[in-house]
Amino acid sequence: MFDSLPFYQTYILKLWQERSSSGDSKVFRFSLEDPATQVRYGFRTLDEMVQFLKQQCDADEPP
Repeated sequence: MFDSLPFYQTYILKLWQERSSSGDSKVFRFSLEDPATQVRYGFRTLDEMVQFLKQQCDADEPP
């Protein structure tokens, strides 16, 4: 049996597409917002966001 309550973290995910000024290339951008603290984390790539989430999962204590 667990000795403490389970930890969970909630994020609001936003993603959008940006185009270069010439309009010939498109990239996605990502943000996660903690609705409890209203802290927003911005990411230029999906890989950056996934790395952040992995770090949150490996952390000994909640953020």
